[in-house]
Order: sequence, then C-alpha cells, then structure tokens
Amino acid sequence: MISERKRLAEWPVSNRKPSATLFAFEDVSLRIGGCRVLEGITWHVRQGQQWVVLGSNGAGKSTLLGAVGGRVPAVAGRIYRSDGMSCRNPVGYVSFDLQRRVLRGDADRDESRYFSGDLSRGAPVRKFVLADGKGEQALEKGNGLVEHLKIGHLLDREIRALSTGEMRKVLIARALVKKPVLLILDEPFDGLDSTARQDLAGMVDALMTSGLTVILATHRLEEIPPRVSHVLGLKNGRVMLNGRRAALVTAAGLDRLYGLPAAAMSRSQAPVSASSAPQGCAGRQALVEMRKVAVRYGPITVIENLDWVIRRGENWALVGPNGSGKTTLVKMISGDHLQSYANDIFLFGRRRGSGESIWDIKHKIGLVSFELQVGYRADISALSVVISGFYDSIGLYRSAGPKQQQAAFGWMTSLGVEHLARKPFAHLSQGEQRMVLLARAMVKTPLLLVLDEPCQGLDPSNRRMVLGVVEVIGRQAQTQILLVTHFDKEMPGCISHILRIGGDLATGASYRSETVRDIRREQ
Repeated sequence: MISERKRLAEWPVSNRKPSATLFAFEDVSLRIGGCRVLEGITWHVRQGQQWVVLGSNGAGKSTLLGAVGGRVPAVAGRIYRSDGMSCRNPVGYVSFDLQRRVLRGDADRDESRYFSGDLSRGAPVRKFVLADGKGEQALEKGNGLVEHLKIGHLLDREIRALSTGEMRKVLIARALVKKPVLLILDEPFDGLDSTARQDLAGMVDALMTSGLTVILATHRLEEIPPRVSHVLGLKNGRVMLNGRRAALVTAAGLDRLYGLPAAAMSRSQAPVSASSAPQGCAGRQALVEMRKVAVRYGPITVIENLDWVIRRGENWALVGPNGSGKTTLVKMISGDHLQSYANDIFLFGRRRGSGESIWDIKHKIGLVSFELQVGYRADISALSVVISGFYDSIGLYRSAGPKQQQAAFGWMTSLGVEHLARKPFAHLSQGEQRMVLLARAMVKTPLLLVLDEPCQGLDPSNRRMVLGVVEVIGRQAQTQILLVTHFDKEMPGCISHILRIGGDLATGASYRSETVRDIRREQ
C-alpha cells in the first residue's frame, strides 16, 4: 500500500533547486485602510525552508501573509517574487479572513438567488473545492487528500451547512488541489477538535517532507510542526525575530516577543476546579430546557433525542468533535435557528414560539461566536460595536447615552482593548475583534453568556485575560456561562457541568452530562 506521506508528496513536486529564493521583502511597508500596519519589513524565504510567523494580536501577521499572497499591496519598499511564484496559482492560502469572505459571498449569492426567484441549493463543497473545475482526481476515493482530511462525507453538502472546523478542512483541501508552490496557513488549527488537529499536523508534516514550502502563523507553540526551520516574529508593526527556529524560539526570544516566559505559552491558565460545582440544583430556575430535541436537514440528522437543562447557578461547557452539532445547539439557544420553533425548547421560563419575540430572547443572552464575527459587516468603530450590544443589533442605529458609553468603554478597558475604541472594527485583527465582541456581549449583563470558542485567534496574553474575565463572570450570580471549546485547558474553574457530544453526522451523536465534582471523584 502506498504510504500517506508518499501520496501527499505527489502533489507539490518542484524541479527548482532547494536554494532558490521564493520571495523577498526589502524594507517593505504595508497599509490597511489608510493606516500603516507594518514598517521596514525585510524577509527572505527560500524553497525548502519552513517558517512560522509569531506575534501578539494586532502585530500584523495576517497583513504580512496577505502581502505574500498578493492580497495586500506594499506602499514602500520592494517585494521580489521568483519565476515559480508567477504561475497561475503559486500560493495556497488558508485564513480566517478567507473563511469569512467565502461565507459572506455564499450568503450574498443566496440573497441574489432568493430575489431572482431561484430557490436552488447553495454551492456544494465539491464545486467549491475544485474552484476552476480542474483536479477532480484529487477528490476520488482513495486519494490522500480526501482521506487524510476526512472530508469525503462533506463533498455533497452545502458550504453554509458546515461547522467552523469542517469549513477549515475544506479550505485546506481547496488550497492543496491547486498544487501551490507555497502554502500559507494562518491559524489553521483554530476551530478543529483534537483528532482533526492531529490529522492536520500529520498532513502538514508530510507536505513539508515533500519539499513544499509552508508558512504557518499560530498563537500556540504546541502547534508549531517539528520540521519548521525558521521563525519570523512581529511586534508593534516591526520584525523582532528573524532567523533559525533553534536560535530564536527560546525563553529569552519569547519573552522579548510577547513579554511572557516560554512556559506561559502552553501552561494551563485556569484549570477546572471541583470547588466550583454547585451544592445541588433542586429548585433552581431553568434558563434553558430542551426536551427530545431533534434537528434535521433533509436526510441528515444533526441532533437527535437530546434532553438538556441549564439552571441558575450552573456554568456549562459544551464539548464534542467537529460536526457533532455544537454550533447548532448554540443557535437553537440564541434564537438564530428556525428549527427551534419545531422543538420542545424553553428559554428563561417560556416555551419557544409562545409569543415572545426574538429580541426578548437576545436581550437575555450575550453571544460571542465565529458566525457573529463573520456577520458583523457594519463599518463602525470598535466602541460602537460594543455599544450595539445594548440593542442586540449588527451596527449602531441610535444614539447611546453617557451611561451606556461609559459602560461600553469600561468593558473595553477591562479587556485591555480601550486603545482600539476609535479604530474601525473591520480593520482590527481577528483576535482584536474577538475581544471587542466579548465586551459587546457583556455590556447588558446578560442572564446567559454563550461563548463559542472564545479564545480562537487570541495570543497567550489575551487568552489568559479572557479566561480570567470569564472566571470572574462565572463566579457571580447575575450571569451563567455556556462555553464551547476544543481545549480542556481553556475551561475556566467556574465551569460546573459538561455536556459531551460523542460521534458525528456519519456515526450518530451521543450525549452525556457530567458535573465537575463527578469528574474529580472518578480521578
């Protein structure tokens, strides 16, 4: 049997010498929205080198990688690209921004189809992955791409029906089908469960072994592949580290880049504590109650026969593999899923569909999610985004009073992003946007705070800050927490209960509720 590594190695074969320069930046400056983000960048990348780009939120990592792919123009300096980089598809690119653009584009096309009277299905995954109609053999059964990414069961589904993790794997497949000279992976592990992260790490290792040059941006040291040879570190819009990994990814180098010791990069920041479990829930008000809930899309069952209650005094974590229905459950609670009306669901003491408006529900819920971040298109300042949380609107369409402005700015200060208040939300980095959305979720002191992968895209310092804030919120009586995460070490100590979803769409899901005290007793 042909090994996985050998099959993957067949895609990016190149006849160029290993020493050939792929691209070079010479004293380059880059601008986004009229503001210079990076200054005086000098960076040379040669064929066969494997790079990781490090830096805090807002350091300019995604802007730099966008310039490598030709998406961000240089306003000063010179960018050199080799002949090999001038082919039709020289760069394979996977990023949060690309995922956002794909989803927005599909939504726009869906709206156009609706107004034109075309009610056909949206774009299927197979068509999206092939893009230009070529490369069908890459999706054939037995091909390493489909098998290693485990996307065979997704090929005939619509883009809009994919979970965040599933979408990330599909984007990687689309990039590799084009057989690029250079592969850029901007936080590729975000949104993936532990098994998917391991599978992707194996694929990246195989691609590097094959000779394909890979540039990876990540906030987690544990995600840096062993074969990465070089590191570029950005801080305050300038290059802080540039050279071989062995010499630079050290305690001193990381402290210089992040202001953190190396151990803090991967250390558990807020371990689950048994002391947070409530002393019993008898008589506690049910905030969310689901009875025999089922969600289906045609022949596909996403959720089936689920009973679940979230009571006052309980903080829950929702855990499960990609495609198991976690995001669907979040949408059922937040009021953003139509099938919630066809199920026996009670929110804050009232049955869904009994006369309450969607705004009655949203007023009691604070939400931070990938879908909200993707859908927030309003061209307004970060402070206005936070203020919009009072009205549960995407955009700000009324004047805020002094108390609301003060509360919004106060939450931004608590999260360390008050310096972003006047900056356009669209110009912020992914991590900065996530912090702003958390402030937006909390300004109204909701009864339930729903956090769908809240640490996605955050650097180590901001992860610790967010988890610390969630811990404080969860210890107070006014707001209960529902946290969706793929990382056990990012489960704050205030979490008292866990709903574990096993299986996926292909195998069928199973559900198991646990309390933190029970887990500790078993250990």
